[in-house]
Amino acid sequence: MIINNRKFYFQLLSILSLFILLISSANLSKVSADSEEDSNVELEGANVELTVDTPYNLTKDDGTLVFFDTEEDYSEYLNFKNQNIVSRCATCNKTTTTTITTNTTREKWVNYHPLTNAWVKASSYTISRGKSYTISGSYSYGGFNVGVSISHNTSVSATIPANSKKYSRLGVWSDITFKRFKHVVKNPTGKIINTYYSNTAYGVGAPYIKVKYK
Repeated sequence: MIINNRKFYFQLLSILSLFILLISSANLSKVSADSEEDSNVELEGANVELTVDTPYNLTKDDGTLVFFDTEEDYSEYLNFKNQNIVSRCATCNKTTTTTITTNTTREKWVNYHPLTNAWVKASSYTISRGKSYTISGSYSYGGFNVGVSISHNTSVSATIPANSKKYSRLGVWSDITFKRFKHVVKNPTGKIINTYYSNTAYGVGAPYIKVKYK
């Protein structure tokens, strides 16, 4: 009787172990599938260039795009920028700048990656080392048409998994921050003599590639 009880116990233990193993495998498969949907490669060292459809703009040394609503705002900004302002100057006009809005667009779609020019059912995509790519796109923001151009070189190879049951292509996304400023110019007596506005746009972090499904 004791032997039969032990045999039953070991059989029950084996069944439970197999059941736990099956559950673990199912969860692992689910995580793997989810990871395929979310896998991405950051484009470290990529150059993000922003443009805007107004002639009243300039680009700072750090790549920040500065643009203006009107020619008058642009001229006033240049005048202020070119002035040799000394903090102790008692006869100089003073300009106070206030940030009105800050808006970061997360995962902003740029365009399809040139490596994939058609929809296919692929299990993965490999970006080979030693290649150079440029991806360009545009979208509207605050009444302006903003262009985004991303150039990147691949120093190492990278493989991005994909769901082979779906048609897919590689896409490129970027995070971009927009800010709007109000500039108030006062004369030495404190009287407001002018008010103008400016806008800035710049990339945040590294753009990235991931799979886009049809």
